Amino acid sequence: MLLKRNKIGRGLLHWAAFCGHESIVQRLLEMGADVAEKFKFGRTALFMAVMNGREAVMKLLLEKGADVESKDEAGDTPLSRAAWDGREAVVKLLLEKGADVKSDNGIGQTPLLWAAWNGTEAVVKLLLDKGADVKCKDRAGQTPLLWAAHNGNEAVVMLLLERGADVEFKDRYGKTPLSQAAEKGHKAVVKLLLEKGANVESKDDAGDTPLSRAAWNGHEAVVKLLLEKITSS
Repeated sequence: MLLKRNKIGRGLLHWAAFCGHESIVQRLLEMGADVAEKFKFGRTALFMAVMNGREAVMKLLLEKGADVESKDEAGDTPLSRAAWDGREAVVKLLLEKGADVKSDNGIGQTPLLWAAWNGTEAVVKLLLDKGADVKCKDRAGQTPLLWAAHNGNEAVVMLLLERGADVEFKDRYGKTPLSQAAEKGHKAVVKLLLEKGANVESKDDAGDTPLSRAAWNGHEAVVKLLLEKITSS
């Protein structure tokens, strides 16, 4: 009970978990450290272990009753953080322990959205295989496909399209995945989206097309690709 009464003990479990000191975590728990206590930014010791990929510590904390669904101040769960970091083994472990694959942080951002942003294909596939919604969207209208296209994650874009993502879905500003990829100059993703039927003439809310976005940002190779598509249509 010493750690529960003494402020000096606050955070010790969290930092031990973050650093992966399994024996110290075990000892602190034996001394009465609270596995459910939240420390900086509302994060539990489990969350801290997830942040640094400490699987052995994670297993120990989960065995001691750590809540796999506990959210931090931003509304994110350990699974969301693991997906953001692209930690496949950690994601797999959390899912095996019952983590909700469809959890969101209050503004619609799910583990799948974070994994698509990061671009870790293995994590995206794992989440989809466990029932993640390929068409989920956050409050800004961003989908996994839009984020993957924005960041030029070609393999993830291909996987999401194969699983039923909408190639023409628009975010709150009217931008399609093709618009996002063209604006950022991701030639390979632009080519893939065109092959999958993306509308090269689609306009966003500002009246811009993928071509105008690419031209504005000086992406010569993408401009050439889009012009070839337009002239051949």
